[in-house]
Parts: sequence; structure tokens; C-alpha cells
Amino acid sequence: MAESMIERVARVLAERRGNKAVWEEDIATARAAIEAMRIPASAMTAAGIKRQVAWDYGEGRGVDEYPHTSEQAVYTAMIDAALEDKP
Repeated sequence: MAESMIERVARVLAERRGNKAVWEEDIATARAAIEAMRIPASAMTAAGIKRQVAWDYGEGRGVDEYPHTSEQAVYTAMIDAALEDKP
């Protein structure tokens, strides 16, 4: 069974604490972290719009490469912007 995004985040949190065997203890924290990203920062929104326009003009459409859809491309661009930690 594929892991959910909450499980993925919980596993990373547990690994960062040095105890990846008990990732279930981090589910509530993982859920809270994802909920905190529900409303994107302005940099995330700008990155998503920029990536969608680029996709619409044919950029980044490698058949065998991720992202495979415009939704994946926009999502990835927005998360990348969040990881840059700019307001």
C-alpha cells in the first residue's frame, strides 16, 4: 500500500529525531505541518503561476521525466518556493 503524505512527513520527522521505528508518534505533528501549508505564501503562488504559464507554452514536458502533468509541475514549483523560505 502506498504511503500517504501524512505518513511520509511523519516518517521523516521520526527519522530526524533518530527514531524512525516509531513514526506513528509523529502523525499529529505531520498533519499540523501539512495543514500549515494549506494557504500558500505569496512566493508559492507566484511560482505556481509562473510554472503553469511555462507549462502552457511547452516548457518542461519530458515524456519520461517528472513532472508528467501541469498539476505536478505547479505543485512541485510551489513546494520548491516554500523550501526557499522567502516571504
